[in-house]
Amino acid sequence: MKNLLLFLVLGVFLLSTGTVSAQKEDKKTKKEWKKKAKAYTKDPLSLKSFEEGYRKKLFDAEKKAKELGDQNSRLTIKVDSLLNELKKKDAEIAMLKSDLDKLRAEYSKLEAAYSSAKANSEKGVIAGLVFKVQIGAFIHFNMNDYLKETVNFEGESADNYNKYVVGAFRDLEVAEAFKKDIALMGIKDAWVVPYVDGVRVEMAEAKKILAGGGSTSSFKKKQAAEFEEESAPRKRKR
Repeated sequence: MKNLLLFLVLGVFLLSTGTVSAQKEDKKTKKEWKKKAKAYTKDPLSLKSFEEGYRKKLFDAEKKAKELGDQNSRLTIKVDSLLNELKKKDAEIAMLKSDLDKLRAEYSKLEAAYSSAKANSEKGVIAGLVFKVQIGAFIHFNMNDYLKETVNFEGESADNYNKYVVGAFRDLEVAEAFKKDIALMGIKDAWVVPYVDGVRVEMAEAKKILAGGGSTSSFKKKQAAEFEEESAPRKRKR
C-alpha cells in the first residue's frame, strides 16, 4: 500500500513538473514574439521585407519542385520509350534468329542435295525423273560385258532377270515415240520405264511427278517416310 502511494505521489510530481515546464516554455515563446512584434511595429518595413523574403523562398521552392516534377515526367517518358525500343529490338532479334534457323535448315537440305547430286554424277546417274526404254528382260541371256563400253546402253539385274534399257528422256512422249521406232525394228517387247535419281519407279508415280511440274521432292519425302517405317522396329503382339 505504501509503495502504491509512493508511485502515485511521484506521478503527480512529474506531471506537475512537466506542466510547469511547458507553461514556462509558452511564456518564454510569447515573450520573444512580443519583442518581435514591438520591433516590427516600430519598423514595419522590416516586417514587409521578412514577409517578401519568405514568399520568395516559398515561390522558389515551389518553382524548383515543379521543375523537378517536369524533369521526372520527361525522364519517365524517355524510359518508357527506351523500354519500347528494347522490346522492338528483342522482337527483331527473335525474328532474325528464326530466319537464321530456317536458312540453316535450307542450307542443310541444299548441301545434302548437292552431295547426292555429286555422288550420282560421279556414278553416272542422271538426277531427277527420266524415261528409258527397256528392250528386253532375259533369264539366260547376259550382255553385261558390253555395258562398260557403251553410254546409253545400260543393264540391271532384278527379279532373276537381266534387264537392258537404252536412252534417257525427260519427256514421256519422246520416250514413247522412241519405243515405237524400236518396235518397228523388230524388238516387240520394248517398253518405257521411269527412273528417279537412277532408281526405277512405277509409271503411276512418274505421272504424278509430271502432274506436279516435274518436282521429285514430294516423292523423295514419301520414299524416306516408307524407308523409316520399314526400318523402325515392330512391336510384338502380346
